[in-house]
Amino acid sequence: MGVESKVVSAISGASIPKFLQNMGAVTGLQPPPLERTRIIIFGAPGCGKSTLLNSFPGMLVLDPERGGNTVAEPRAWRWTAPDATPLERLDLAYVEAIDKIIEQRRQGDTSVKMIGLDTLDALVRMGLDAYCIRRGVDDPLSSGEGRSGNGYTLVRRAFYGALERAYAAGLGYVMLVHKLEFIMETDKKARKETQLGVTRSFRGHLLQMCDYMFYMYRYLKKGRTVPGTGTPILDPKTGKAILGRDGKPIEQNAQKAPDKEVRVLMTTPGETRGDGDSVYTNDVKTRVPLPETIVIPQIGGYETLASAYNEAVKKLTQGKA
Repeated sequence: MGVESKVVSAISGASIPKFLQNMGAVTGLQPPPLERTRIIIFGAPGCGKSTLLNSFPGMLVLDPERGGNTVAEPRAWRWTAPDATPLERLDLAYVEAIDKIIEQRRQGDTSVKMIGLDTLDALVRMGLDAYCIRRGVDDPLSSGEGRSGNGYTLVRRAFYGALERAYAAGLGYVMLVHKLEFIMETDKKARKETQLGVTRSFRGHLLQMCDYMFYMYRYLKKGRTVPGTGTPILDPKTGKAILGRDGKPIEQNAQKAPDKEVRVLMTTPGETRGDGDSVYTNDVKTRVPLPETIVIPQIGGYETLASAYNEAVKKLTQGKA
């Protein structure tokens, strides 16, 4: 007789003392909804990061590069500091914008559910430039007359501190970061690696500030040729049949499907050869068992990511005994 298998909840059934219940304490596995998570998406320019970010409903995108201006069918709101903002205050303008959203939420307005940065590396550069202007120095590593730290430290504290305040107030966030690419020499072969396009000090803290870190890339999927009438097309010069990619004669009336661009989120560390190149990254982090890759549509993408996330949460919380 076989062992009976039944579906059980992975959420702990442990009891909670009454005084802890009154404090709001919980127990067991309780993954938050997607809009309450902290996500980093990095990849090359043009791979679709901004398109995906702007498809999030209830998202306010802080957009210093105005990358969202060309996004098709956006659902997020975008904010860019006014052109008249003094250069030495540009970074502060974005920090103050986050604090305004936090204040609105504390007053009961929950229309904004997530904050997006497009991109973090652009905001960091802006912050370092503003720091140098304020301190009258040429190098962000110079502390000027103050003793509170150099530019890298102060800019990191300002932006990361604002995001931590937002998260504590009930907001999720998504940060877009460009990728930094370099060749790693090993004993066996040279390997192309990718990392977040920010300095080491910013990168180290980012790994502590996210629940999910995804790598995004795109590649061109070649269209297939649909067979025709069976009569081959002849080369007018040689009189021989013209061969297709598979080495077989191309038939008359044969039709080739158009090439298609595919956008992919890589959710686990490792190699991908989808674009014909070997890319390795260990800057990937997940808290629920998402699929290794998620194909994102050309327009939008939020529903696809949310569906994969919700399915992963369901799997995690409804395990089999």
